[in-house]
Amino acid sequence: MLAYARSDDPAQLAAQAGRLKQAGASQVFSELRRCGSALTPELDRVFSNLRPGDLLAIDTLVSLGSDLRDIFERLSRLRAIGAHLLVLDSGADTRRAVSLFDAAALFSQVIAASGVTLPFHQTDEWRRTVIELDRGDITADQAAARHGVSRATVYRHRA
Repeated sequence: MLAYARSDDPAQLAAQAGRLKQAGASQVFSELRRCGSALTPELDRVFSNLRPGDLLAIDTLVSLGSDLRDIFERLSRLRAIGAHLLVLDSGADTRRAVSLFDAAALFSQVIAASGVTLPFHQTDEWRRTVIELDRGDITADQAAARHGVSRATVYRHRA
């Protein structure tokens, strides 16, 4: 099993490498992420060493990239090679069937780690607010203040 570790913190990088070795990695490729740099020469080396049926272990899915586009592009490369992926922090393992719930949880982790936030009207907090509005527990003005939007926006997204 090959492994890849990436962090902007040297101590975190060493901790990731240790967890990957403990998980059984025969070789850990690691690199210190530089602020503003999208270059990942060590990850490129990993991909050049992977063969069909190989397993790549990473500590967290965000190790594959700093944004969703990078992560999905690298997942596609893994699939094209025929290699598998093991993500230690989530337990995701492409050698076994992944349920829709597992995939959704993993996707949520990636979204959270990438700093992307959902629009207010797609959050659980908003769903609770709508229930309170429907029951008459709060007013549209209170809902607007809670979410930092206008009263008109509350009405627009209430349905």
